[in-house]
This record gives sequence, C-alpha cells and structure tokens, in this order.
Amino acid sequence: MSIDFAIIVLSITAVLAFFSYLTGRETFLSFFSLLLALGSTSLLSSELKTDSRTGLLQIIIFIFLFFNFLLSRLEVLRNIKFGIYGAALSTFLLFCVGGDDFSLYNFEFSYFSFGIWILPILGTLIFVSSELISGMFSQFVGFETRGSFQQLTQVFLMAIVAFFGFFFASYFGLFLIGIGYIASSFYRENHTPNIGFSLLMLALLPFISTLVGIETIDISLGKNLFGLFVGYVGVWFLFVLSQSKINPIAFSMFGFILHFVFAIILLMLGSQKSDIGGVEPFLAFLVGTALAFAVYHEFKLTQVLFPTLFCVGIYFGPKVNGVQTNRVKTSPGNTTAIKESSLSKNSMLNSFDVKGLSMDGLTGGYEIDTQTAIIRFSLGPKGGKTEGEISNFSGIVNISENIVASSFVVTLPVKNLTTHNDLRDKSLMEKSYFNKNKYPKMTFNSKSLSQKEDYYELNGEFSMLGIGKPAKVKIKYTGNTDKNGIIIPTIIGTGTLDRTQHGMNPDSKEGNIVDFSFRIELKKKEKKIEERKTNGKEKKPEKKQKKSTKSEKSTKSEKSTKSSKNLR
Repeated sequence: MSIDFAIIVLSITAVLAFFSYLTGRETFLSFFSLLLALGSTSLLSSELKTDSRTGLLQIIIFIFLFFNFLLSRLEVLRNIKFGIYGAALSTFLLFCVGGDDFSLYNFEFSYFSFGIWILPILGTLIFVSSELISGMFSQFVGFETRGSFQQLTQVFLMAIVAFFGFFFASYFGLFLIGIGYIASSFYRENHTPNIGFSLLMLALLPFISTLVGIETIDISLGKNLFGLFVGYVGVWFLFVLSQSKINPIAFSMFGFILHFVFAIILLMLGSQKSDIGGVEPFLAFLVGTALAFAVYHEFKLTQVLFPTLFCVGIYFGPKVNGVQTNRVKTSPGNTTAIKESSLSKNSMLNSFDVKGLSMDGLTGGYEIDTQTAIIRFSLGPKGGKTEGEISNFSGIVNISENIVASSFVVTLPVKNLTTHNDLRDKSLMEKSYFNKNKYPKMTFNSKSLSQKEDYYELNGEFSMLGIGKPAKVKIKYTGNTDKNGIIIPTIIGTGTLDRTQHGMNPDSKEGNIVDFSFRIELKKKEKKIEERKTNGKEKKPEKKQKKSTKSEKSTKSEKSTKSSKNLR
C-alpha cells in the first residue's frame, strides 16, 4: 500500500513540477518538496521490518514535515533562525514511536539512541553552519566569492554529518538528516532543498537495488564509473543550460529530456549487453546525480529529476521473477512462507553453508513438489553476469536404505526458464541456444549417491539439446516442513555445468560455465488411479468365479434329484 502511494505521489509531483518550471512559477517549490519527502518516507517505510510501529513512524514523519511546512507559510516565522528552532524542536515528535529497535536492511537501531534522534537536528544546522563558516573565512582570507565557499562548506558538512548518520542508523540515518534539512529549507526565502534531496536519493538506493535483486555496486567496473560520471555531468549540463541568457527554460527542457532518455537507455542496454548497461550503472548514475544535487544547490529542476529517476528505476528496471512491488510482509510470529513475491522466492534459496542432516530416515519414494521447486543460475564475467531461474519442474526421488542405490530423476521444461527479460528469453528459445521446439526439456538422471561430510554428492548425467554429459551435484537435506499435518522434506543443492559441452557456442562475454543452486520439497508418492482401477478389476473375476461355483453346486444337486427320481 505504501509503495503504491509513493509511486503515485512521485509521478504526480514530477508532472506538476515540470509544468511549474515551464511556466516560471516557483511559488509551489516548497509544496513539491513536501510531497517528494512524503513519497520518499513511504518508500523507505516499506523496507522497514514490519511490526505494529512501522505505520506509526510513517505517520509521525508525515506530521513532522507538515508541521514545519505550515509554520513556514506564516510570514512572521519565515526566517532562517526560526527554521532551525522549529525543525529541531519538532523532531522530538519522533520519540512517540517508542524505544524498541527498528530493522532496516538487517541493521537494528532505536530512535531513543542519542546518535539517532540528533540526526534531523544536524540536518537543520548544515545550511546555517555553512553560512557562519563561510562568513568567518571570507573576512579572514578575503574571498570575493563567498557564495562559492558557502556551497563548498555545505557539501563538506553534509559529508561529515552523512558519515555519522550512516554509522548510527545506516540508510535511515541519511534519511533523517535529509528530512531535517528539507524541513529547515521551508523557512528560507530562496528555498534550496537540494542537499536534502541528495541525502534522500542516497538513502533510497537500496530500495531500487532490492527491487531488482542487486546487493552491491562495484564502483571499479568501467560501466559503473561511466554511470557515475554521466549522472553528475548530466546535472551539471542542465545547470549550465538553465543559466542561458537566450531561452533557459527551452534549453533546460531539452537537457532534461536527454537526461531522462539516457537513464532509460542505460537500463535497457543491460537487457541486451549486461557488460555495458543495466541496473548497476543506473544505480551509479543515481549516485552521481545525488552528488551533483549537493554541489549545485541552486539547481531548480531537482523536484523534476528526483521523482522522475526513481520512477524510471521502478518502471523500467528488471523485476525479480517479473514482480514489481508485491513484497512479503509477515507478522513477528508468522513463520509460514508466503510465495506472493519475488523476494519470497529469493529467500527460499538457502545458503549451502547451512548444516546438512542425515537422509537415513527418508527411505521411500517421493515426488518433487512442482509448486515450490526452483533453480537459480548465473553465468558471465564479473560485472556482466546474467542471472535467471527455472521453476515449476518435476521429478522422482527414491531414497534407498542402501544410500548409494538412491536415485534422482529430474525433468526441466525449457519453457520455464527465464532471465527476467522478455526479449532475451525469446532469443534463448531459438535454435542458436535452447532450440525449444526440438528439445523442449532438459533432464538429470543420477547414477549414484555418496555421502561426504554434511552433504551428499549426486553423480549422474545431465542432458541438454539431446547431448548427455556426466554431472556432479552437491545436495543437503535441511529438515522438514509441516504443511497441514503433512511432513515435507526439504533438499537444497548446488553445482556447475559447461553449456558448451552440450552444443552451445562458446562466448566469454556471455559466459560458458553456469553456476546454479536449487531448492526442492519432496512429497510422498501416491498410488496412481490406474493401479487402483486395475486392482479392482482383478477382484471382480474372483466374485464371478464364486458365483459359478454356486451354480455348479446347484446343477449337481438338480442332477442328484433327477437321478433319485429315476431310481424310484
């Protein structure tokens, strides 16, 4: 609900800010900043570990922002000093959320900690502190361009405060500093909230990365450095265009469209060639844009660019398992797995580092539950990996008392393979890759199962494109799940294979070695209906045989009666 609300707010604000800039009316800039801060709050709240206080925290932050916005509308209170007092004092509203820990991206923090509640106050002090410092140094050194030195000081102070904010509360710390800065900017006549939005953009980067299944960005990669510099230069270019003396609005709109289109192209390139584009360089693009916001604090297209770029990431970024905003939220006492989102399927792939259990007690025949079966795979060089999955596959598993004699027979429909990109998936089904029409399935047949340390090793044959090759798979039995009184054993596994051994053309950029991991749930095999019918048919002739025996007895009795009559 909060994500959908945030997307609507960001989209509407981007459109309104765009037309406001076109008409040259800057009256509503503060209101647009308020809306964007509210939308950002909703996005970040969706990432907090769910408990009863998450909604309360979101409401209190809303009240904090609205309170300062309304006070700043009063002419008598619209000055920088009151902006500090009003914003700083109103941060104490956040104490209403209580002292229990919050969890954001596995980072635990409590608002009752001194290092947390002071962060919004530090955000309100950045602008005023930079004015004081620049004033002192200008008089002492004799700077003629005091404004430039103040700009430099703001960025430096932002960096220091952001360091402490991240240390105390991770990305939520950056967020608190950002809303503090934006709240104090409501009171300033020139209303320059760019540093606040720079911090909010950095705080929301994990939202996009989680949405598309990316954990970290390797900034040393060329494509990511490219995205970083282009994001920064794009804002710089827009700022230069906005200073044009001929037609600044027309030139700025031209630059904005270029920036917007380039962001989309950067994302879409990753679907065709992951080594030159994709989500990672797009996230680096956002980092570069955020840094430029901080440096060019008088840049007036921030309220357009900020929501636009996040909407680009949400709408055009690849979605894990094709799911965009449906995320799993569970109550603290609920341990039932929910399969409504991509993240729930990601979480199903337990790390192979977990302790494996003995399979001695699993003797019997099983079927793989197709509804929960999933394989995740990746291939390609660092920075250009292609990731995908195969779901809803079937198989038969027989665990023998003699563990070596156990067998695994797995069938993988090619049509169930996806790399989360429709264009790429379509090309993979053609003759040059999987040739789906001729070879609609892949198979794995085990030949032996041997126990190692806390895992088992399957030796068998993997067949793809009609070519079978020896394959080894490591598996672990991790325990049972109780589903409506039925005990379901769970097995995870990992392995590698060389796709070129099965007839595919080698390509170092695409990757030849495929790493995969999987998770399967086993259910006991049931007797087939046909067997039951057959057993029933076999019993019926026996009944007929009995009837025929009775008729034979009656015939014999009749004959004996007739013979007795004849004797008479």
